[in-house]
Amino acid sequence: MNVYRSLDSIPFDPDSIITLGTFDGIHLGHRRIIDKIVHRSRKASLRSVLITFTPHPQTVVRSRKGTVEYLTTLDEKLEILQETDLDAVCIITFTLKFSKTAPAEFIRGLIEHIGFRECVIGYNHKFGERRQGDIGRLHELGRLHGFSVDIIEPIRVNGVEVSSTLIRKALHGGEVTRAARYLGRPYRIRAKVIRGNQLGDQMGFPTANLDVSGEHKLIPDDGVYAVFVNCAEDRYFGMANIGNRPTIDGAAHVIEVHIHDFEENLYGRFISIDFIQRLRGERRFKNIEALISQIKSDKIETEKILSKHV
Repeated sequence: MNVYRSLDSIPFDPDSIITLGTFDGIHLGHRRIIDKIVHRSRKASLRSVLITFTPHPQTVVRSRKGTVEYLTTLDEKLEILQETDLDAVCIITFTLKFSKTAPAEFIRGLIEHIGFRECVIGYNHKFGERRQGDIGRLHELGRLHGFSVDIIEPIRVNGVEVSSTLIRKALHGGEVTRAARYLGRPYRIRAKVIRGNQLGDQMGFPTANLDVSGEHKLIPDDGVYAVFVNCAEDRYFGMANIGNRPTIDGAAHVIEVHIHDFEENLYGRFISIDFIQRLRGERRFKNIEALISQIKSDKIETEKILSKHV
């Protein structure tokens, strides 16, 4: 898969099929769209191109209302897309000026830079200034410029329509198992290991503290989770804690993970954790001894849970 960081850099090829969108999370609905253009590209000998944006458009047009929390950072998104059979990904830098591009002008720009004769899109996709471009407008532009439009209906899980918003809501509630059903895989955080206060070492449960600052990455609700820890080419059982550690200091908000049967020094290295199941919420214990006893129980429960997912 070739990655192009602007419309100016992608080679022109009129024998292309495209899709476009933010694709935050690359959830089951997104995968249906991707599978469709890959299948169609093979059948019709077309180049398959996914067009996406960075940063998330809503962080630009809604900047005064706060930053959108990403389900996937750009690097994570590209890592997932590398596992598909897409031919190319084109990343458009989304700016306030770009957000004011009229729908017709936006599509004309794609035609001039990329060239395509088929477009596959989600049923509710909007594009162009103030999201004025809709499916009806895209069909009109297709007839004008000579490309076909294929609309993909949503994926439903247990009768619920899958969306990035739904997944964010599940994660904010600590429902990582439900989020995984919508994503088609466990929710993942990739971050650099930083030095903490080493209180875990003193209690017999050394932890790796993760730095996710600056990524606008969505962090699941506070609590204790059974997780898989991915380090280089290896995968380990782990137990993650998210919160303020009220029994110990109750100060800074941390994400820390205890990796089972692991003694290597990870400071400065990147690891990723896959959230499998929430064990409990964070709470204050009467003393350190009670906390250690609970952690021991959590570790046993974690091993039972993760053993079912090996």
